[in-house]
Amino acid sequence: MNFDEEQRDEIYTAMSNGKRLNPLVKKSWSRSQSYEIKPNASGVTIKYEKEEFEAILKQYTEVLEIIGSYANILLINSLEDNEMIINVFDRKCHLIHQWGNKEYSLTLEKIGLKKGVCWKNKYMGTNGPGEAYLLDKTIIIEGYEHYLINRKGIAQISIPIHDTVGNLFCILDMTIPDKLNVQYYYKALLMVCNGVERELKRMNFIDTNSIKNQCKRSIEDDAFVNEKFIELNQRYLNRRLLLKAIFDQQDIGTAYYSNDGNIILDANDKYRDIVEGVSGTRDIIGKSILKLTNKSWKQKQRIYDFWEKRKETGTKGNLQEVVIPKQGKIKFYNINVEPIKRNNEIMGWVETISDITKIKRVQKKIRERDKLFTDILDRFHIPVALLKYPDLNIKYINKYGNELINKFIGEKLTIKEMQGKTLYELRDINNIDSEVDYMIYRLENKVFLDSKQLDMKLKDKSNVTLKVTDTPLYDDGNLKSVVMAGVDITQELKFLKAKDQFFSIISHELRSPANIIIAASQLLLTDKYREELSLNAISHIEKIKINSYRLLRLINNFLDIQKSEAGYLELTKGNFDIISFSEEITNSITHLTDSKGIEVIFDTEFEEKIISLDIEKYERILLNLLSNATKFTPEGGQIIVNIFQKEDRICISVKDSGIGIAEDKLDKIFEKFTIIDSSLSRVSEGTGLGLNLVKILIEKMDGNIVVNSVEGEGTEFSICLPDKKIKNKDRSSMKRTKKELEHITNIEFSDIN
Repeated sequence: MNFDEEQRDEIYTAMSNGKRLNPLVKKSWSRSQSYEIKPNASGVTIKYEKEEFEAILKQYTEVLEIIGSYANILLINSLEDNEMIINVFDRKCHLIHQWGNKEYSLTLEKIGLKKGVCWKNKYMGTNGPGEAYLLDKTIIIEGYEHYLINRKGIAQISIPIHDTVGNLFCILDMTIPDKLNVQYYYKALLMVCNGVERELKRMNFIDTNSIKNQCKRSIEDDAFVNEKFIELNQRYLNRRLLLKAIFDQQDIGTAYYSNDGNIILDANDKYRDIVEGVSGTRDIIGKSILKLTNKSWKQKQRIYDFWEKRKETGTKGNLQEVVIPKQGKIKFYNINVEPIKRNNEIMGWVETISDITKIKRVQKKIRERDKLFTDILDRFHIPVALLKYPDLNIKYINKYGNELINKFIGEKLTIKEMQGKTLYELRDINNIDSEVDYMIYRLENKVFLDSKQLDMKLKDKSNVTLKVTDTPLYDDGNLKSVVMAGVDITQELKFLKAKDQFFSIISHELRSPANIIIAASQLLLTDKYREELSLNAISHIEKIKINSYRLLRLINNFLDIQKSEAGYLELTKGNFDIISFSEEITNSITHLTDSKGIEVIFDTEFEEKIISLDIEKYERILLNLLSNATKFTPEGGQIIVNIFQKEDRICISVKDSGIGIAEDKLDKIFEKFTIIDSSLSRVSEGTGLGLNLVKILIEKMDGNIVVNSVEGEGTEFSICLPDKKIKNKDRSSMKRTKKELEHITNIEFSDIN
């Protein structure tokens, strides 16, 4: 029956469940002259009766044996694991035998496609054997999925074989799960057909022109290798190259074993090199590795037990840190063994051996480094712990940290017992709540401490004070761990408290006598007593008063320096007008400078400038600089005090026209007990504490001091303070009485005769 184009399209569409058939399939159906199909007709399954099928099997017994031997070889060496099936159809296109995937065979049987069924009927739809039967040529179908249950994306290759008179003798068919490897299986099936045809020719089953037919078939089949097919072939070649590259790689030894796991069937050079260390030979193909290895190899029994376990269970396994000697050196390897299975039957084993010697060396160095690090941490009297986040599990804790926590919870856990516990578990031990709860709360909420003082009450009722720092550790932005470290400052606080008490006592015990002597001297020099004293006595009392001031100044400077070094020197800041205050201080010394014939000039570019100051400390700074300028400026000299703006700072300069300072002494003048010119000490005494204290006080107020001097011309000290005010605080003032100002001036100028 002949169909017009419209009818034929209906048939193509109906047979593919609404899908357009590919050109090859369309061509095959259009060339079928004896295959009558009506549109929308229901197909009828064609199959042999039982006796008829048994008779056909007898005719093909020898043929099936020949084909079976080749089919099994192809299945064993296929790329796909337990998914492929090979079918043989008789000259009428009835399925007579199958090899390969049983699950797939059962799937076909469920829809009626079992042995004895003809594949050229409508019920079958488009299929390779049916097309090969109708067209009498090789058929390749990609994406064979329109009628099989749960089978999509498969491919089918069908090749006809002819008898001695040129008629169709049988059809060899292969169904594979991966259409990307069609070219590989097509070539493999052609090779099987060649072998089968040679055997059948020898048995006079096929014609003598079989080889010519085979060549003709191969040439004709090239017409079906379109661009898509070429692409698939390239993918297959790339895959083979990849597998070869993996097998031949230089870093990993690879070997293929027989299905019983005893004989080495193939091995790359790296594997041979490794095994040579225990076998003494590289000739290992076709031999048992355990028989080759030396009896003295201590790892031999371990390897034997490992392989026996694999063969017993049929499972893959990994054997780590196997020692294999090489050229007198010890090498470490990891061995991986995995079975290759088809239909749950082991076809062979793949063994890979990786050299981990370098890794072992690195691990050893890491362990040595970790031990050194741990030993160092254990020697410090500092508790350190590493907590895993977010479960707050103790991954590491040092010796002192473990001792401290045991005292805290009232237990005697070892470091190993402590590591692995969580803070939640520690909290529940002996109902320890408050401090641990606080620790858990802040870590859960990522509130980390930075040198914060933390008080802990131990189980024995004693107290410990720590300065705690938390260091969060992140990985790709995610918090992974927290390092907690604390410095036990309990004894330090006790010492500082005692030191503070000591300073208070010293301050009282030293200053009080000096102040009493000064007060007594001043009283004796009043008019009431002066008339009763001789000039010689008055001279001695004056010296007593001056040296008492000097002693008081020394005590003040020494105690302030010690407080600063102990961290107890505090500031009391306010918003002060530095212009008016500086001018007042400068004017307060004129009676002393006038007596030496020194001119004092005060200059400023402001009328008023309010900044944040500790006014008492600033007073001591300015008086100290003025005292130095007066001390080293000869009669007829000049002292200039100038206040000016420099960027975001207010600077105060005290410049004199004195003797100057040698250039090699400039970098030492702020050091403790440094006296610039000892030759002057006979005229102007000093201890070398004044400028050291000046620098300390200025830096305490976030300022800085510099000095410029030319020997024989004079010296200039410049201090710069931040041009800032205390927010939300009114202007402060400090008014001193004439007597108070005179007393302070006398103290700071006490070493000037």
